[in-house]
Amino acid sequence: MPRTLVILLHAWVGAPVGLQEVAATVRQTIPSADLLIPPYSAAWHSSARPAELAAQLAQSIATAYAAHDYEETLLIGHSLGGLLITKAFLYAAGATTDLPISYRAAQPLWKPWSHSVKRIIVFAGLLHGWSLPWNARQLSPLKWLALKAAAMIAIPLITPLGPARLIASVRQKSPFVNRLPHQWQILARTGLPMPHITQLHGDQDELLAPQNIRAPIPPIRYLSVPNTAHENIVQFSTNQKRRALFLEALQPQ
Repeated sequence: MPRTLVILLHAWVGAPVGLQEVAATVRQTIPSADLLIPPYSAAWHSSARPAELAAQLAQSIATAYAAHDYEETLLIGHSLGGLLITKAFLYAAGATTDLPISYRAAQPLWKPWSHSVKRIIVFAGLLHGWSLPWNARQLSPLKWLALKAAAMIAIPLITPLGPARLIASVRQKSPFVNRLPHQWQILARTGLPMPHITQLHGDQDELLAPQNIRAPIPPIRYLSVPNTAHENIVQFSTNQKRRALFLEALQPQ
């Protein structure tokens, strides 16, 4: 019987297939694990609310966990996926400050899987939100224009049906991001063991400025990945150092 449930969550404007090399490494390292790689509404124009996505993820994990009552649940996310998977854990653990009302009745059923989380691994996680690129010279003109549009246009379009609401809602200092430190404090007051968190970040990351890597949440182990940008940090075939550092992060602490 599998003793570990591994959840992988992809980045904004990504898909589960983008994590295939990460998934392959997990399968080789923890061959008895079950993997859950759920899709979510991650298009550049997505109008999804991040709190809704995190709550839906928490519910999906609860359903998978209940099938086998795993000893450990390992959470792994890339970019926006890292932020959403962390928020899903906090919701499940009881830090429900911004949990949508429609999910509050189900939340107590999520606690069992949250208690099994010992490790969270994020690749270039937006744990502090994102801001306009600090090293724009490394971006292609198309990427620069897309992010400039998200920063300048998306905020006015945050309406009940507003396009680009998802990426606009996770900018640096947005309410969804700013509530994270308080939610970690709520969890700390419960006295429950805190998960070990590892953040892998590329030394050429275009979205995370140096001051945005070290997020204001519990102690994190930081692993700097050489010759690596925001998107290709999960692509191991072109840079074996990325895989080696991920394997280091996978080791129990």
